[in-house]
Amino acid sequence: MERNQIISKLKDKDDKCAYEFSKEIGAKSAESDAYYSLFDDFIAMLCEKSSYVRTRGFCLACAQARWDSKGKLEKSLPSQEKNGCT
Repeated sequence: MERNQIISKLKDKDDKCAYEFSKEIGAKSAESDAYYSLFDDFIAMLCEKSSYVRTRGFCLACAQARWDSKGKLEKSLPSQEKNGCT
């Protein structure tokens, strides 16, 4: 399946179908880095209007953490210092 098809399926208006697909990707992400190339697409989903889509994007970006040798996750998410957390 192509990148655009995957992202479209994750943003599908049928939330039940999109959620099931995101669970499938999450499970496969635990086994291999097959979806790490979509990391930036998952992060971009955080800006979507739908909270369901944002949540899917966040969960899938986090699922790539084990494969993230480039530190993309850390660079993409706000740090505690930037948010005034200690």
